[in-house]
Amino acid sequence: MAVKHVGEDAPAYGVVEQVSPMVRRVMAQNPSVFTYHGTGTFIVGPPSGGSVAIVDPGPDDDEHVAA
Repeated sequence: MAVKHVGEDAPAYGVVEQVSPMVRRVMAQNPSVFTYHGTGTFIVGPPSGGSVAIVDPGPDDDEHVAA
């Protein structure tokens, strides 16, 4: 009996995704064996504005930086 491969869809690149009330994520389109689907850049701070912390800024890619 063959084991069915269970995969997952690739994330939307260059789109801000709300992970929790204080954390947002943007995926960079740089998939590899090291980054899997791509580098996940996390924006930590209030969504209403103010100071934020950027965790793993990702590659120097115009689309990723613009997001």
